[in-house]
Amino acid sequence: MPDLSLLPPSAATDGDDLRIGGCLMSDLAERFGTPAFVFDEQALRDRGRELRTALTGRHQAAGVCFAVKACPSASVIKVLAEEGLGCDVVGAGELAMALAHLLAQLLDELVEPHHAHIVEIHPLAHHPVDRLADIVGI
Repeated sequence: MPDLSLLPPSAATDGDDLRIGGCLMSDLAERFGTPAFVFDEQALRDRGRELRTALTGRHQAAGVCFAVKACPSASVIKVLAEEGLGCDVVGAGELAMALAHLLAQLLDELVEPHHAHIVEIHPLAHHPVDRLADIVGI
């Protein structure tokens, strides 16, 4: 039996094939080609939620951020944002990708007067911060 310990909990062998999140990898390879990155959405949600819950359980003000550089996938960002994780971005490209999927959620939260938000931006130069401040009106 192969070692599936590095794969999501849903991973299982199915004859000579591998099934992740209920999908046969051979079917995905046929449909999308190879190589392909495959994520188990439920496992991603569960792991993000577990980490956020563990940290906020110890420190209520703790925030958990996903490093966009680690996996610059719009779909991954969307799923993790839905689970309450933020994005750690470095550079305009990563910021644009994160904002494209988080802007509506962020704006909804910012207009609520009882919410407080701290946003960290780590640019290499100061001018992107000034521009962003002008855009959002702070």
